[in-house]
Amino acid sequence: MVSLSPGLQPEALATGSCHEPAGTFAVRVVLQDPVGTGVGVAVAVGAGVAVAVGAGVAVAVTGVAGPTGGSREKPVGTVCFAWALRGGAVESETCRFEGDRESIRRQSVIRALQGLLERVKG
Repeated sequence: MVSLSPGLQPEALATGSCHEPAGTFAVRVVLQDPVGTGVGVAVAVGAGVAVAVGAGVAVAVTGVAGPTGGSREKPVGTVCFAWALRGGAVESETCRFEGDRESIRRQSVIRALQGLLERVKG
């Protein structure tokens, strides 16, 4: 079972879209206080909740793709990842990517999938 810190609320989204395979769903973590809650924590909770509600594997990504929204602590290009396998611990990682918004998003997708493959293959 996944326990949530105060200020985090899991929200299971409806399934059945013609674009989603049967049995798939999304979990969104809503930050009530994003300033006081680390991005890495939100990612880890998001992946943990997805596994807790029945997904065999989960990957969660969040960050600052730009062109605005960065800060000194979390500049544009900061992306946090979390990967979880059913029955395993949630592992997280933070990367800093260079480039424009499209490039940062592309690099994020690649890293998310690489990390998932690394964990599935063992």
